[in-house]
Amino acid sequence: MTIQVQLDAGRSILQTAAQFSDPSRAIWEYVVNSLENRESPSNCIINISIKNTNKTICISDNSNGMDLEELTNFWVVSKDNRKFNKKKGNWIKRGMFGTGKLSAFGIGNELIVETVKNGIKNSTQLDRQTLQKAKSNDIKTKTIFYQEKVNEKNGTKIFINDLNIKIKQEDIIKYIERHTAHLRNQGIKIAVNSSVCQFKPLDITNTYIFPSEGAVKERYGEFEFKVEVSRSPLEKFEMGAQIFSDNDLIGQETCGVSEKEYGNLIKGEVDILGLKEPIDNIQPFDQTRSLVLNKEHKGVMELIIFLGQKLEKVRKEESERRKIQKETSNSQRMSKITDDLTNKLSNHWEKIQKTLNEVRLGTNQNIETIFSEIGEDQNIEALMSGEEISSQENELLRVGENIENISPVSDPQKSLEKSDEGALNSKKTTGKSSKRKGSAFKVDHQPLGAEHDRSRYNKEELTILVNTDHPTVKACLKSCNEDVEHANFQRIIYEIAFREFEHAVAQEKIDQDENIEAFDLLYEMNIIYEALFRDLGKELYY
Repeated sequence: MTIQVQLDAGRSILQTAAQFSDPSRAIWEYVVNSLENRESPSNCIINISIKNTNKTICISDNSNGMDLEELTNFWVVSKDNRKFNKKKGNWIKRGMFGTGKLSAFGIGNELIVETVKNGIKNSTQLDRQTLQKAKSNDIKTKTIFYQEKVNEKNGTKIFINDLNIKIKQEDIIKYIERHTAHLRNQGIKIAVNSSVCQFKPLDITNTYIFPSEGAVKERYGEFEFKVEVSRSPLEKFEMGAQIFSDNDLIGQETCGVSEKEYGNLIKGEVDILGLKEPIDNIQPFDQTRSLVLNKEHKGVMELIIFLGQKLEKVRKEESERRKIQKETSNSQRMSKITDDLTNKLSNHWEKIQKTLNEVRLGTNQNIETIFSEIGEDQNIEALMSGEEISSQENELLRVGENIENISPVSDPQKSLEKSDEGALNSKKTTGKSSKRKGSAFKVDHQPLGAEHDRSRYNKEELTILVNTDHPTVKACLKSCNEDVEHANFQRIIYEIAFREFEHAVAQEKIDQDENIEAFDLLYEMNIIYEALFRDLGKELYY
């Protein structure tokens, strides 16, 4: 007896689309389709218009466009499109799952695809209501334009309408910059509303090449892992190893190294043919393209062990080099200045918060500050689960069980230990959800390169970094006969730190309340800067 398996296609599509409830991921699916189908590798323009008030998104490009056959294939769901894509000579090899094309229903209720190829326009529409009412596989799109002759350039427009979530422009920009960083030399231009995504060349100080070795070499053969050290701290999406398979970015792993000292300066990339393939029916990654690899996949686990050891090796070497650099006389005196600034800014901020909290206590209002940390009791410790695996240099992780009476060389590792430097699968932290290394601002100095801004704010560590390589800073130091303790030089360092402090507080306030009015934020920034300069500014002129 056989029983026919039936599928509620509409419901299945909506359930799959729900995996793309993050707007950045949903929009990226259409951006990467444009990148796949560009007419040339160096001439790709993508414009993303987000209108939260109208609840609409439009993603337009200057790609090859689609003819009727290609548009029909677009609406084929859960099909491996890689063979079809090869016919088009696309520049990025994707289409393994065939589900991302309907990611619009993760954030909205209507999807319209409008495309022009060789002067012929076609356009179709599908909405959530149609999917919900569909019976079995009987799902029909609505035709808007059919084989209409137009005097328009090749390209495709994706409309996502009736949004059910507010889109944050900053998140979309950062996500796109992260996923296109490896294409920075291909002349790609992507705009989100009035902002153009930036692909700044990195200032690399050291480069390492590590050939494959160990278990991962036995499985995938010879390949190279390229590791680079940046002069200045990297954005979060640039840290760690970018993992490619046949030129397709499929994963990003920091192996816990980026959380350690100077780990935020290290990036790498590796391309392994065959990593996309499942082992024992276990896929190396899921269809959401989150860049999080599946550590149950044997090949992925072997690769992460290899990458973690090499990243840690580079981090240790860079740490030693930086420590030697900081031992110079001028650097030590500069550290004394920034340490002094740290204390002054912290005391200033604590004084403001203390006054504010006294007022709130007096009116029975809850005390909320942007740095009130949960779990300040040092006796309370929480075990927080994590996704990263921390690998020490020359450390081998042993995994597995005794199968069929065949014992491994060593017993599998079972216990988790507290690490003083980085994260394991789980990490010991203070309190319920402590995410910051400190609860007050810190000022530090680093040579970030002449092309970088004179200061930057490291949000993860609440640290204001003064760029000692900035032309203005260097010119001032030169005019002071290279004396960092000269009053004029200290004055510019203070002014830089004050201005960045103002911006840092603004950033923290936005993160605390994304709906804060721009006028109110500007007013608060002005009040903060005025109070700071009034309290500490007099020390600049003595």
